[in-house]
Amino acid sequence: MEKTPLHFLGFIYVGFAELTDNEFSDEEHEKVVELVLDWKYNEKEIHKDEFSIILSDIMTWYEGIKEKKLREKMFFEAVVYVQQQYWFTPQVAKEILDNLVEVMKADSISKTSEKDMLKKLALIWSVDYNVE
Repeated sequence: MEKTPLHFLGFIYVGFAELTDNEFSDEEHEKVVELVLDWKYNEKEIHKDEFSIILSDIMTWYEGIKEKKLREKMFFEAVVYVQQQYWFTPQVAKEILDNLVEVMKADSISKTSEKDMLKKLALIWSVDYNVE
């Protein structure tokens, strides 16, 4: 599978949902699908059939990494990869963080570990971001 920036972004969203509380709820899954589909920095228009393949690729990639430590390592590699894209700016970082807040709220449970991860990402991306 050839990974695009959308694959890496999706990996971040899935990883955020699962790594912060060891579960990926149906509500979080639906929110991730919605947010990845709506990502406006795509290189080209993505057809719905192609999008289904991309989502499948993301989940296969994520679930193919069995060890949590390796998932975490790949998660942070994806964070850096996205940061290195030409379209990545502080505003884009804040949009991604806002999206991750939506993922966090999707299951109606906001955990300290999720808020801590948001703070860590804001630090990595060098943006001021208020996590409430």
